[in-house]
Amino acid sequence: MTTNQDFSHTLSSLRKERGISQRTAAEELGISQALLSHYENGIREPGLAFVIRACDYYRVSADYLLGRTTERAGATVPPANLPGAKSGRQRQRREAARPVISAVSLLFDLLARLENAAVLSAAARYLSTAVYLLLRQLYQWDPAASLGQFSADDDAISSGLGDAELQLSRGRYLLSLRDCAREGANLSLPNRETLRREFPAAYPYVSAIVRDTEERISARMEE
Repeated sequence: MTTNQDFSHTLSSLRKERGISQRTAAEELGISQALLSHYENGIREPGLAFVIRACDYYRVSADYLLGRTTERAGATVPPANLPGAKSGRQRQRREAARPVISAVSLLFDLLARLENAAVLSAAARYLSTAVYLLLRQLYQWDPAASLGQFSADDDAISSGLGDAELQLSRGRYLLSLRDCAREGANLSLPNRETLRREFPAAYPYVSAIVRDTEERISARMEE
């Protein structure tokens, strides 16, 4: 079915990550140990039925198993997410939001390890301020629409006070991290491989955000 050498390597790596033998994996996948060995060593190519079973067994997507993506998630696709099940606008919205939502989720999972309410509150305040500014700027383009909740003076926002609050929130976040470190907190941030293993669905999006943002920053430095 596939000549991609990544398949055999990924298949073997997934089994070893689980800490199970070829014999155990073969029995649970419904094939002989010899055949699984051939698959893992690239001697033989599996059929579609085996690929589907392996995806379900290791809880990864077929694209990941076949070496087409670094995203593990998505072993099965809900009917609502199938092409054509949603409008083009809905799919566009979902794809645009997914990287940010995944990154924010991963960020707060990491921050939660500090067990420090001040840090979590400061991070939430910073992000909330950014969302507020984006939402308010959106509604400024439609004078006929109103959320009925924007009471801050328009001139105050346009003069830069909104941006000032955003920077202040960022400063509070940094200070809360400093205070947390002074109290002896040990975050023990995971390295890239650990992040990839612990957050298989979010990691590709976070990695892309980091890469793209740093490329933009580097481009500004060269201007």
